Amino acid sequence: MLINQERVSVQCFGRNAEDLWVLDPYTQGHDVQLKNVNFSCAIETLYEDAIEIS
Repeated sequence: MLINQERVSVQCFGRNAEDLWVLDPYTQGHDVQLKNVNFSCAIETLYEDAIEIS
């Protein structure tokens, strides 16, 4: 997972069923999904108190 510190942008990398790396990009308004650990949250939660989101 890469979390951009200057703008609302998160990139999650993982392997698919064919064992290939895939990118799941997230931007403002999306829920970030970490399927391997059964985790989901609004992207705005990750940026709470870090940057101002308009």
